[in-house]
Amino acid sequence: MEKFSLYTFLSILLPGAVFILYIEYVVSHIFVVDFSAFKPDPFLSIVLNLSVAVFFGSLIDALTRNLLFVYKFTHLFKPLSRIYPVFEAKKKSFIPFYQKWMDKLPASLSTHDKIEIIWNEIYYYLEANDHIAVPKSFQSLYFFFRNIFTLAGIIIIISSFLLFGNFTFIQYSLITGISLVVMILSIIAGSINRVLMVERMFWTYYSLKK
Repeated sequence: MEKFSLYTFLSILLPGAVFILYIEYVVSHIFVVDFSAFKPDPFLSIVLNLSVAVFFGSLIDALTRNLLFVYKFTHLFKPLSRIYPVFEAKKKSFIPFYQKWMDKLPASLSTHDKIEIIWNEIYYYLEANDHIAVPKSFQSLYFFFRNIFTLAGIIIIISSFLLFGNFTFIQYSLITGISLVVMILSIIAGSINRVLMVERMFWTYYSLKK
């Protein structure tokens, strides 16, 4: 499990590190600050950079979690009730197993609620029995792309203000364009990894209970 915990850590660390580089670039151009003049102890520099990167990465991750209702419209956060029908359409062999389970749940519940109930039981069962490693690897990749999407959005907002204040900053136009491309690629990659994570979760539980 340590390897996958590292993946989750990197999904926070890397966006934070990229944000630091962006801020350094902005500050160095606006205030003409030469960061190369600051030469702290190498060990202290590593510790400070890691700490600040984790701090900003955690803020980006927290912001992402609070914007999930917005990300539903971008396909970056696809609800389970929209993923499950894809498995039905592809006639996955585990569908009859879960259909019987859903039929046993109260008829008053919506399909969305039934899938959520089943999903929660699956997730915590696999986690408690230490069979969740592979699905979590896809989950960590999904979290990474989700945070990168948020980071790109933040960079676009900041760069837009800089462009509004000074139209000679061609660099910020380029950064904004790159960020838009990153957002699109993050939606595609994040959506793929979320579906793979959900599918692997259903397959793993089905294989254990079969």
